[in-house]
Amino acid sequence: MPVIDTEFAQDVAANLHYWQTYLGERTTDDKHDFSLERLNLIYAVEFGLSLPQTAAITWDLLLTLYVLVEQAGYWTEWIPLYERATQQTGHIPTELHGRLLLRLGALYRLTRQLTPAIQTHQSAAQVAQILDDQYLLASVWANLSEDYRYKRAYHEAEQYARQSLAVFRRYEAGYEAACVHNTLGLLFWGQRDWSTAEFHLRQALEMGGRMLHVGMLARWLNNLAIILQNLEKFDEAQFYYEQARNYLEGAADTRAHLDVLLSYGSFYAKQKHWHKAQSIFQEVEITLRQKRLHLPAYSALVAYNLGNVLLYQNKLDEAARKLQESIVLYRELPEQIMLARALGTLGELFLAKGRHEDAQPLYNEAITLLLVESHNPEAQQLRQALEKQRSLE
Repeated sequence: MPVIDTEFAQDVAANLHYWQTYLGERTTDDKHDFSLERLNLIYAVEFGLSLPQTAAITWDLLLTLYVLVEQAGYWTEWIPLYERATQQTGHIPTELHGRLLLRLGALYRLTRQLTPAIQTHQSAAQVAQILDDQYLLASVWANLSEDYRYKRAYHEAEQYARQSLAVFRRYEAGYEAACVHNTLGLLFWGQRDWSTAEFHLRQALEMGGRMLHVGMLARWLNNLAIILQNLEKFDEAQFYYEQARNYLEGAADTRAHLDVLLSYGSFYAKQKHWHKAQSIFQEVEITLRQKRLHLPAYSALVAYNLGNVLLYQNKLDEAARKLQESIVLYRELPEQIMLARALGTLGELFLAKGRHEDAQPLYNEAITLLLVESHNPEAQQLRQALEKQRSLE
């Protein structure tokens, strides 16, 4: 090999070692803004993956990086790098390969690519089974539970969650068990079983609260606040929302900031405090724009929420634009229930403007979408409400 190649590989390796040390010292620093360094890190990882001499340290760096990538919200731009690493199967030790597959699958899930997420996590399960690694297998099951929860396939989600919880209890893995309780809380939330959801979310906070970085703690407090809000325990819900926001003061976890703001805005909207809700949702829009985040699911939800609060302030033209924006985005996402909600709300707006002929096809499409989700109580409750609205034209 030419000397220059060896020197180049040594330079790449030195750079990777620098980043590994630098980030290892900062993954627990909640105020560290990873987004300022991400382009340099992308270049470092690209070079590292391209050289056989530096591939191994690059794989380790990707595992270290994951928590920062998840928090920062730049999921789409990192997926190709995790894909590239997992495709180097012939060179990756199987345990490391399994852990990289876990991370890649999670990034697919966060970007709502649910079929690739499930397939990737099933591949990770095969690795765990080959290794007879029960802890890794439980981690895979926990991720599959989240995949199916995102898909609103709650029966499968609960099965995987309970399988993983049994293993984590056996290993006395308190943090991991707490994460599964959080998932169980969210999947019961999806089924409108508020009391069971509250039980699991309180269990999660009790078991894992002291072990969480502030962004995850804020998101779990936020989850509990949402349940309390749906139970109409508004004072207690507000307490947890404010706790979540206080924990995030000065923190660099963009995902947690977005999640908490979206929920807090909905809290005010539910109480018909339209101006407060609108201001919070606009803060989400500003964050997405300023950080140049490509997060269609977040953009769709904030557009839908703004459409609603503008509608109830009788700002019909502005509301229509936001609802149409959300519909365009939801058509590209595996979010049939949210698409139906947006279509139905736009139909409601057209009725308010006397445009009955424009409202009818929107209601029809929304109801057709919900008929496919006959197993889902949320979908059926929404379908009945939309059928009632349609009949009042």
